[in-house]
Amino acid sequence: MDDIQTTGTESAEQTMASALVDRGVWTREQADAMLAADAAAGPDQSFDPPVTAPKSAAPPPSVDPIDAAVFTGPGNAAAYNFGAVESNVQVDQAQDMAVRQLFVSEGVPASIGNEIGRLWNAAAANPPTAEQRNVATQQAELLLQRQWANDYDTNLKVAQQEVQRMAKANPNLHDMLEVSGLGSNPWLITTIFNLAKARGRA
Repeated sequence: MDDIQTTGTESAEQTMASALVDRGVWTREQADAMLAADAAAGPDQSFDPPVTAPKSAAPPPSVDPIDAAVFTGPGNAAAYNFGAVESNVQVDQAQDMAVRQLFVSEGVPASIGNEIGRLWNAAAANPPTAEQRNVATQQAELLLQRQWANDYDTNLKVAQQEVQRMAKANPNLHDMLEVSGLGSNPWLITTIFNLAKARGRA
């Protein structure tokens, strides 16, 4: 696609990035940044494209096969790379592994899981204040109302139900989303909805 620069034949990473932008999962800037990071890291460190993920059950008839393929995750927690952590941040190894296991169990693509991890690390290094979280919530509501229009209430409910479902096995999830401000991140809310849609739950 025109938004993502490619040379010659598209690689699997470029194809996946294009699909993620088309579906509103990434912005063009996020896709370009991820592709640049993959290129700098070398072929052994790039995110796993859907074609390398373990085969799973066929998606429900209502699910677009391309959506199902785009939102296929790796079968190994080590596939996720959350990036560098600021020196003032103490990493909770148990929590880190719990998040990785959650991503694997939910089939979260490595590229999306890595971006969530990066956002979490940034928030951990510089936690938002209560006022900043309130403002972010209001801004996210306005943005998602424009993005989803008449489907806003329905789509938001789906995303909230997904979080509730995942929190049953990960009780700390609500607190993590709250203190980091990620619970009001429109990209993450949209991504959770899109994951649910790709699983036939929306």
